[in-house]
Amino acid sequence: MKRVLSTTPCRLVVLIMVCFLILPPTAMASETTINNIREGLHPAYTRIVFDCSGKAPEVVGPAQTDFISLRYAGLEVIPALDQISGRLGGAVDRIELREAEHQTEIRLSFKAPGARVKSMMIPSASNAGKDYRLVLDIYAELPATKASAAAPATEVAPSPVPQPAFARVVSAAAFAAVPVAAAVTEPIENRGDVASAASADMPAVYAQSAVEPDEPAAAAEMETAPEESQLVVSGEASLILRSADREGDSAKFEEYRDITAPVSGNATIDVEKDRDYYLRGKAEGIGQDDQWVGAEGGRYGKFGIDATWDKIIHRYGYDARTLFSGVGSGYMTLDDNLQADIQSAPNAGEVASRLDGYLASAVTGDPDVTRDQRKLGINLLAFDPFTLRVDLANEKREGTRPFAGAFNSSQMVELFEPVDYDTTDMKIIGEYALAPFLLNVAYQYSQFKNNEDTLRFDNPLRATDAVGGPSNGTTDLAPDNQYHNLNVNGALTHLPWRSQITASAAWGRMTQDDALVPFTSNTAITAPALPAERVDARVDTSLYKFRFTSKPLSFMRVKGSFRYYDYDNRTGVIDFPDGYVETDDAPVATAIRNLPTSYTQTQAGADVGFDVFTRSNLTLGYQYEKTDRTNREVAEQEDHIMKASLDTRALDWLDLRTSYARTERDIGDYRYDVYLDGGQDLAQLPQLRKYDQADLTRDFVEFLATVYPTDALALSGSVAYGTDDFHNSPYGLIEDNRYVFSFDTDYTLGERLTLNLFYTHEIYQNEQRARQNGGVTDFDWTAEGQDLVDTLGGGFKLALIRDLLDLDLIYAFSDFDGNLEFSSPAGSFDDFSAVDDTKTHMLNTKLVYHNTSLDFDVAVGYLWEKFDYSDFAAEGFSYVPTDTAGNYQGALLAGTLPQDYDAHVIYTRITFRYH
Repeated sequence: MKRVLSTTPCRLVVLIMVCFLILPPTAMASETTINNIREGLHPAYTRIVFDCSGKAPEVVGPAQTDFISLRYAGLEVIPALDQISGRLGGAVDRIELREAEHQTEIRLSFKAPGARVKSMMIPSASNAGKDYRLVLDIYAELPATKASAAAPATEVAPSPVPQPAFARVVSAAAFAAVPVAAAVTEPIENRGDVASAASADMPAVYAQSAVEPDEPAAAAEMETAPEESQLVVSGEASLILRSADREGDSAKFEEYRDITAPVSGNATIDVEKDRDYYLRGKAEGIGQDDQWVGAEGGRYGKFGIDATWDKIIHRYGYDARTLFSGVGSGYMTLDDNLQADIQSAPNAGEVASRLDGYLASAVTGDPDVTRDQRKLGINLLAFDPFTLRVDLANEKREGTRPFAGAFNSSQMVELFEPVDYDTTDMKIIGEYALAPFLLNVAYQYSQFKNNEDTLRFDNPLRATDAVGGPSNGTTDLAPDNQYHNLNVNGALTHLPWRSQITASAAWGRMTQDDALVPFTSNTAITAPALPAERVDARVDTSLYKFRFTSKPLSFMRVKGSFRYYDYDNRTGVIDFPDGYVETDDAPVATAIRNLPTSYTQTQAGADVGFDVFTRSNLTLGYQYEKTDRTNREVAEQEDHIMKASLDTRALDWLDLRTSYARTERDIGDYRYDVYLDGGQDLAQLPQLRKYDQADLTRDFVEFLATVYPTDALALSGSVAYGTDDFHNSPYGLIEDNRYVFSFDTDYTLGERLTLNLFYTHEIYQNEQRARQNGGVTDFDWTAEGQDLVDTLGGGFKLALIRDLLDLDLIYAFSDFDGNLEFSSPAGSFDDFSAVDDTKTHMLNTKLVYHNTSLDFDVAVGYLWEKFDYSDFAAEGFSYVPTDTAGNYQGALLAGTLPQDYDAHVIYTRITFRYH
């Protein structure tokens, strides 16, 4: 088997070379030529006309939120698309050419998301059957223009489309002309949106609505008169009022969000002058703990500037208890009298009792971390095909989060780590993009600074230092570090046999030189001297990628790829000849040294696709991966990955896809005692195999089907099965299986009702084996875990009164059921039937009133969420865990585990629009 796998890539290469040699160059002539592209501006729409020769596009649309695509089997474009983009003045922002594995795409991006598109093809009167015009009429709300005299007099403008608000991730490039080859490597999916022409010789009519546009005007009629200088301002503002009620002392409801603020708002503004200069701004969640503000401006095709401010909060718990003072600083202290009192307790039961007494009046707090992120981007496009972009970013994180401190192997205390991080990033990107060439060079620098270097904390059990019992401990926190990266990307398109080559290389360096922390703060221990003052850590990375795609035959597609990654850890080896101190408890005389780990990974693969029958494609692929490691158990590892997929839409009402992948992993020698090179005997089980370094057979199969019984109804379902078999692992992870079943349906009843329902059932099973030291004899035990996940829900949008009153409803339910069963020949064990069990309900419904004459909306809504949590580790939870006799079990906790909640929010949103 190994011999066959190793020769497969060679056979594929030979096959490809033979195809290249026997194929005459004329066989790959373009099937379609676009001779000219023209724009016409009309009061209600923008018209784009393509003068074409040859075959019709395989796909026209459907229109997406912010673009529409034309896809061809073979295409040559005579006009320079980047120059055309610079002259556009209507609804189209830019026109791009994108090469993919199976098709060539022309993408028209809209200036305003949500545009409607009507399309039609008209044969040439002089050369019918060979030449035709493809006409796209794009309806969007734009500044008023002077209509062409030849514009259809009976055309009725559609209802105004609201001006867009740009996405939360803002880029000036989204609103400016982009060079043709800027996205030549982006893949294009060719599945459910495919619409074929009725005839290969004569293009059929494609329409995105039931109403066809009038006959397009001749070329001379597409011109428009010069426009007067004008400034257009539009936007909207929303005021949101809330009333919230929550049962249960849980931060889970607002873990990453703020939806209980009594008053908040959103706003957008869009300013455009002469369709040349633009300024856009947007704010979300004004007045909330999570909010976002962004703005951008510039001149189309010349330059752009964008800036954002993003604030996100992460809540870890409400009313967490702590006996410590100095929360949020680098030293958490306890009252000396408290420490002395607990130290004098005569037994473990009294320790627990006294700690409980102190906790009854302990300080409570809400640990959380707030992230403030500011970004600035400058985009220079005036020297097309050369472009330059500079990105600057600064992020500040402040707050506290749960953290574990330990004093010895049996004492643990829950602390609150002080978070005071500053991260600064800079990125400079230069690009040359003029088909068929693309060259992109980027440099990135990142600096991280932690303003709290260490965390020192008192021991609640002792007031004085002793061997075996420190009065306080110290732990190191995240170190300051720097990162540099240089990235070079290139692409060469328009090669023979519809081929293209992309390549990239990147070199990175990560460094940190944090001061080493002393072995212990326990004054009763004579600690060894540190062998070095600082760590002087450094990691160099290098990445090289190469990809080749081609279509040597009309029914055949070929893709080859190569990737090499090197993680070179150049941190120096530091010897600790006099040993170390373990958890501030006692000195250990064993000499140790650090073992920096490095690895390289090489990947090479090839895919071959065939059109096997009508509108169906079979793809076969193979990938080889080799991983070499240092200072890990397995030095050499090989993965062989074979895959196959079949896509078909032979029937217009049925879309099918099935795929299969198999991985065979072979490892070299497994050195279970590699840790001995560091000087310390960790007593690892010799037969244990870590799952990422173990022999593996992995199978994964997936089947997807979508059925369109009518234009208004779509039914889709999928089945997926995967298994990982670690057949040569006596101990560790033995097997891992997963099953996923899903169903989804969408139904549209005219413009009055849309309905969606979905259900997913997931099963995850695993088996692990280990050995326990049982005192007199050792014994094996097995743990079998199973997670069952059910997710279901749906929603509808109903126009109670068309264009006046809408009702929206969304409901979702998720049930996670975890189980863990143990077995052993040595005896019985308790099983756990509740392992992170959760049940979550979410209902969101709103009634929206639209006032089109005054241009405002009023929405009244209700949100309900219910969360139930159960876990064996949290059952009988106590801040001071004890055994059945009430004896202290070595932990002092703060109460930050997930809690149940039942939350209700009633809200009103008033939105005003202005033009």
